[in-house]
Amino acid sequence: MAASEAYDVIVVGAGVCGMTVAYEAAKLGKSVLVLEREGEVGGLARSFQYGPHAFDVGPHRFHTADARVKAFIAEVLGEDKLEIPRVSMVYFRGHYYHWPVHPSLHLLRFPWRIVIGIGIDLVFRLYKKRPPKSFADYIVNMYGKTLYNVFFRDYSTKFLGITPEQTDADWAKTGINRAIIDERLKINTLSELIKSLFVPKKDRVESVFYYGRGGTGIFAEKLVDHIEKWGGVIRTNTAVDAVETHDGRVTAVCAGKERFACGRLVWTAPMPLLRELMGEAPRAHEIPAGEGLRYLDIVFYNFVTKNRQGPAFQWCYYGEKHIPFNRVSRPDQFDPDMIADGKGGLCVEVSAPPGTTVWDDPEALVPDIVEHLKIVGLVDGPDDILETHIERVVECYPVYFAGYRKPLKDLRDGLHQFDNLRLAGRTGLYWYNNMDHSIALAQKLGRKMARDMAKGDAGAEDDEPIEV
Repeated sequence: MAASEAYDVIVVGAGVCGMTVAYEAAKLGKSVLVLEREGEVGGLARSFQYGPHAFDVGPHRFHTADARVKAFIAEVLGEDKLEIPRVSMVYFRGHYYHWPVHPSLHLLRFPWRIVIGIGIDLVFRLYKKRPPKSFADYIVNMYGKTLYNVFFRDYSTKFLGITPEQTDADWAKTGINRAIIDERLKINTLSELIKSLFVPKKDRVESVFYYGRGGTGIFAEKLVDHIEKWGGVIRTNTAVDAVETHDGRVTAVCAGKERFACGRLVWTAPMPLLRELMGEAPRAHEIPAGEGLRYLDIVFYNFVTKNRQGPAFQWCYYGEKHIPFNRVSRPDQFDPDMIADGKGGLCVEVSAPPGTTVWDDPEALVPDIVEHLKIVGLVDGPDDILETHIERVVECYPVYFAGYRKPLKDLRDGLHQFDNLRLAGRTGLYWYNNMDHSIALAQKLGRKMARDMAKGDAGAEDDEPIEV
């Protein structure tokens, strides 16, 4: 193994969180090394380039009420910052509906049997309510059995690969609410949803978000320039294969024949992987492995189409179980120039939980996907598809299965005994969050590490995520 190189801070994972930590530490004069297993930076917020066409890893946006985070995003993007009104939808029984719920009569386009069922649920939910333990409990409490049965149940099962009864209520709190509820309307219950249809808010404004010109991947790419300007080093195509520890500290990480000594290690890769790479060293071998903790892989089908057909949404959810995909996003609705020459782009997401065949043979699903894209009105047929690009992306979401909190706590508690180790980001913290949450945590972590190292203090940075 090559002689060690030493760095004040080593960051494993060049996603938005890891790159922001590296930015903050390098800016304050610390020597920084970022190690990334993929061939480019950005993590789940990278962009794929196919000639003149660009696709993100699904829809991404910068949207935050945190003034510091907002200013940081604007500073990094600079002249490439776009401000875009949000247009997201849900497809349900042959119709498209704006989603989050708008104060309009759109929901009254539902079949009358469903509308009546919603009304009955509104009455009975006033008397029957139990503390939610599962995703199913939470949704039934909040929106009633009708909406649960006709939409949420199938969507959740198709997306996660486990039933709503097997899914912890935290998944609904952190995932579904953020996906479908407009915070300005405060539609957090069925009664408030119904009220919004008939008593619109007078002061409602459309949601506007920041986006990087040419794709969300430009954010991490711009951070590279800053980090390297301050002396930081970024290594792509470099997978960590061992983590060395001694006397309650992480001493080095190894990648192939190289060894890198570290003052601090910031880990944004999967948490169970870190435990595995520590091996059987003293203290490390006693840490629980995080049994059952897993992440959801997604197969992305990126289609270049003849034209931009169908509703002009940025992304849309497809919950019905006979439709093979979960969500479709349109790069050209984020930035028209992402798809060249006026052509269209469709990023189609299909979950690949354990036991499914789509991961091993994604090409086999293309005809069925294209047929359903025709059914939902996004193409006229196979002849509309000019290019097909398939991307397998691992570890897109932590899976909040029922009972996940105990193995997660046991693993985190065990890792916290290493006083120079910090967990961060969606994957490193097993935390289903947005990019702005990761940026906020990373800013705090990077600055505090640099200050504590300047004082010669081991520190006790807080890597706790926002509580769900």
